[in-house]
Amino acid sequence: MFNKIVDTIKSNKRVIYLAPTRELIEHVRGEILNRVGSLYNVDVITFDDLSRKILKHHVGSFELITYEASLVLLEEILKELGEKNIKYFNRVYDKKGFAVNALNAIRTIKKEYVDIDDFINIIVSLGDDILKRKTEDLVTIYNAYQNKLHSLNLIDMDDIIKIAIYNVEKTTYFEDVSLFIIDGYIDIFNSEKKLLEVIKNQFPNIEFIYHLPINIPYVVDFAKREALGFVQNKGFEINYSDFLNTKYRRLAEVLFNDNTLNEGIDVKILDAPCIEDEVRQVAANIKEIYKEKNIELDRIAVIVPDREEYEDILLEIFNEYGIHISLSDTELLSKMPFIKTIVSLLRLKNERYNKNLLEDIITSPYINVSEKYNVLKVLDRYFKGKDTSEFLAKLPDDFKVEDEDQQDNYIEKISKLKKSYDEFDSFINNILSKLKTNASFKEYKQTLIDILDELNIKKNIICLYQKGKISQDIMIRDLKALFGFIDMLNNLNEIYKHKNSEIEYADFLSILDENITMTTVTLSSKKSYGVKVLTPDLIRGTSYDYVFIMGLNEGKFPKLSKATGIYTTREKEMIYRQGINFGSNIFEMEKEKIRFILSIASSKEGLFLSYRTSGEDGSYVSKSQFLDEVIYKLGLQKSLEERKVRTMRDRFKLNKIYSREELIKKYCITKDSRIIKDIQIDYLDKAIKVEEMRNSSHFTEYDGLIDIERLKESNKSDVFSASKIMSYNKCPFKYFIENVLNIRKWEDDIYSSLNFGNIYHYVLEKYYKEYIGKQLEYREDKIVDLANEAFKNYGLVLDDSYTGITKEQLLKNIKSFIKVDVEYKNEINFRPYYIEKEFELDDLIEGVKIKGRIDRVDMEYDGDIPTGRYIIQDYKISNTKALGEILKGEAIQVVLYYYKVNKILQEELKKSPECLALVYYDINSSIKENKKKISGIIVAKDKDELKVLKTHHTTRTVARENFEVVLTHITQNFINESIEKIKKAIFTLPKICEFQKAFNFSCDYEDVCRYSKQRLSGKSEVKI
Repeated sequence: MFNKIVDTIKSNKRVIYLAPTRELIEHVRGEILNRVGSLYNVDVITFDDLSRKILKHHVGSFELITYEASLVLLEEILKELGEKNIKYFNRVYDKKGFAVNALNAIRTIKKEYVDIDDFINIIVSLGDDILKRKTEDLVTIYNAYQNKLHSLNLIDMDDIIKIAIYNVEKTTYFEDVSLFIIDGYIDIFNSEKKLLEVIKNQFPNIEFIYHLPINIPYVVDFAKREALGFVQNKGFEINYSDFLNTKYRRLAEVLFNDNTLNEGIDVKILDAPCIEDEVRQVAANIKEIYKEKNIELDRIAVIVPDREEYEDILLEIFNEYGIHISLSDTELLSKMPFIKTIVSLLRLKNERYNKNLLEDIITSPYINVSEKYNVLKVLDRYFKGKDTSEFLAKLPDDFKVEDEDQQDNYIEKISKLKKSYDEFDSFINNILSKLKTNASFKEYKQTLIDILDELNIKKNIICLYQKGKISQDIMIRDLKALFGFIDMLNNLNEIYKHKNSEIEYADFLSILDENITMTTVTLSSKKSYGVKVLTPDLIRGTSYDYVFIMGLNEGKFPKLSKATGIYTTREKEMIYRQGINFGSNIFEMEKEKIRFILSIASSKEGLFLSYRTSGEDGSYVSKSQFLDEVIYKLGLQKSLEERKVRTMRDRFKLNKIYSREELIKKYCITKDSRIIKDIQIDYLDKAIKVEEMRNSSHFTEYDGLIDIERLKESNKSDVFSASKIMSYNKCPFKYFIENVLNIRKWEDDIYSSLNFGNIYHYVLEKYYKEYIGKQLEYREDKIVDLANEAFKNYGLVLDDSYTGITKEQLLKNIKSFIKVDVEYKNEINFRPYYIEKEFELDDLIEGVKIKGRIDRVDMEYDGDIPTGRYIIQDYKISNTKALGEILKGEAIQVVLYYYKVNKILQEELKKSPECLALVYYDINSSIKENKKKISGIIVAKDKDELKVLKTHHTTRTVARENFEVVLTHITQNFINESIEKIKKAIFTLPKICEFQKAFNFSCDYEDVCRYSKQRLSGKSEVKI
């Protein structure tokens, strides 16, 4: 047959080759390319493609609509018809399920190419009153649907072939066609038969060939009643030679008939207690085949009854095993965190004061709301629905105490909470006010896109990555989800654009809910090379060296539709006997058998059949009757009965290791060091020991019991750093894990906030060191040189667009910050004095050394003479600490720096220095606002003194006479006391978790500490 195709092409004539599946189309195209070198003058297409090519210039002004758009139109039609016109189905006509069934029935009528009047006459002739009444309703719906399409100048997907039939004589598509091949079709719809008939009658000079995909008696008998019988009757040439000349073809020949197999054929049968184990067994066998036979992976096919059920686990395990598989990695939109946030926001329109929805929004990192902690506190403690704001306003009147300071403090606290909540409430109201209660889908879509823009979702996703809150993979996932969500809205707009009536908001939400649970986002594209993953319907005339047929359980393969539709199973069989197929179970079972036969015959070298012994919920499932047929024909009943059925426990009996994960599992179970002798996984020994101690009969340090001697050993030198003390103040338990147990997160991402901070510090240190004691200058060329050095030193060396954009943004930020700082310091006559100065403080607390590094000290100059007035600065990329946080012990570095700097300056200057400020310098805020942003302890005796630092008069300051009092307070309560607690091994959890308060995604140790505010609130403090 391929020789005839080649000869036709060489004679400058055209070939049309119809094939039913993409697999067969790819196979045929590949064969032609190998023989001819091009696909010139040959179209390898499906029936739908053929119809479109015929209609290319004959559709006129008609618009083609999708199945989903047809369903929307039909739902509207059913509501218009109502009970007056729909008699039998008058109780269900307005239900979506009925609309789906009705549309499927209409599609069947079109595919079966039966005139609607002839159809009702056939039904009446059957003499069944209920069947007649059902069909009268269907005819009413059909006519109304067709009239609606005509009035709107629309055609649906099933009208294409019908219109193509009428336009065959007008088309120029068949010019120079001399060969027309139909391959792989065992059954075809009546509409497709009619199209072939018209083409053959119109173009008698074309040679028509029908190729049967496999010449096996069971298949031939079925095909004679379907496609084969039709083409024989129309005078097509029949080609019975098949490509599937495999040893497993001989097994396929004896299935579902009385014939017996005269030879032994090796078939591997696998049983598994769950899908994960079934896939793991298949992957293991494929890996063995690949190693032993050195076979190309695309010569191996995995056939699954349901791709959706198997796809995710196939991808996960095959990736674990290092086996390329021809699948794309996808994720449902409904599982994306920011999509859940948007849906929560939209649901508030109808559930305005739903506390759970409000908490979902306020805790979402994708939405920027000020004072999130205050709002969450209101929701947690004071929420009264729509009366919350009024309740907060009345609270101060209900709280009266004699202590005036305490009363003022309470009023201030409640006022802040009310202000934060009112701003959040106003923010929600503003968003929801944009959404109408009734609108067209187009209006809803545009409003939702405007809301996404207003919320800066795209910018926020990128910002979360830049701040190190999410990984690069998560950022890409979220951006793809955002674009996928917008694409979904645009597609839905096309579906609903012909709907006349407005959509109620509740229905709009239902439409969104339904579609985000079905719409997927492609996280990584399908590999062009790898093991093929197919469904039984795609195996038609193609063959593979090794075939794995999975999911051979009843209800999976064979899989018969349980949905009855408009007609019952009995009624469908009655109609089927009249030559119209509405989904006859008898017909579908025969097709399932043929799919199984073709799947068996497609294997050349090896065949593996697998089934599950239980459902994913642990329920009993039986193996497929098709598998029983194979077992019977091969005489394997006795051997399988004697074989032990695989259980969930057997999953851990790893006799062979195919992945690192399995190696680790095996080692953890057996503790056999021989299996890891060549692999560096020493951490497993420690992990196993930890688990043994956690599960022992007595308390250990892994339950929170502290080994005082070990702690003393770890603090033998009594040396602390400012960062360690800060870490303890934030969370003693985290300090314990990191500094006593020495367990730390490994930061290796070059795009992390930590690495960006290193780059900033490198450039700023090198730049300002040249200006110690000198007036500052802004030198862009110097900044560029230093930035390039930093990029190289800290790993930003890849030549890709993302790294390029990252470096460009970092350089822009550094230049902007230095420019702002130079202008500010020159304006107030301050110059760098110390840059990145290391220090050791041993006289603040007796017997304790504190080490650290001071980012920067700037000194005021009179000409070139230092005046002794200075500022201590600590760089922060963002989230700088204000005076309030410092007084709570949340930022104590600058206080420690002060003690050392003041002492050194006194010795160097031979006079008493004067500290004007201990501040944190906010780099991002300075860049964003194009002016210096500092916060911390600013010392001033009056507002005039603030002018020295050009600080706003509303800035919270410390009076000069109180400066030493403030320093003593911080030193005693948050430095001295913290060190005492560390030495006495007090590492209890804090009452308020800093990480939850700051709305970070998570703490690295949250699964270890299992923080619970409710559990800890009643505990008393540990005495020192």
